[in-house]
Amino acid sequence: MKTKILLLLTVVTFLTACETNDNANISITSADLIGTWNLTQQSIDNGSMILTTQEATLNATYSAYAEDIDFTYSFTENPNKLNLAGSYNLVATANFLGQNNTEKEEVDTSLYPIDAVEWSLNGNTLTIIENEDFPTILNVEEFSEGYLKLKGEIDETESIDGESVQIKATITIILEK
Repeated sequence: MKTKILLLLTVVTFLTACETNDNANISITSADLIGTWNLTQQSIDNGSMILTTQEATLNATYSAYAEDIDFTYSFTENPNKLNLAGSYNLVATANFLGQNNTEKEEVDTSLYPIDAVEWSLNGNTLTIIENEDFPTILNVEEFSEGYLKLKGEIDETESIDGESVQIKATITIILEK
């Protein structure tokens, strides 16, 4: 059960980053994104989850980071598509029911292919659209010719099998050419 909750937290966190916080000092264009970027760091911090069922309310906190990274983000235009390829291990730690649990989960696109997704850039806000109901919105925190730091704030409430799940976290992604 703990492993399923931990995996749910990390997947939902990545796919539902939603808030924006424009930093007007960063100048980036869609043309700047085009090409292949190597994932060098990914982390999820300050994660919390509140699961409400008919029987109880359960609280968990969590964090995660990527290690053994061999993963790329390839941006193309006309159409604007993002291809994700490679592998890494996601190490997630959760505190659930008073116990810490750390799990390592392999993310590998050769085993579990990820279809190309749409992307758009508006100012310093990068939107990745895999599911129109839950676009991933990431802010460009830092940018130079070969370095890109993205950050997203998550604050979502979802219903899963009649149970309410509130998820909050911060995701940081660092890409380099």
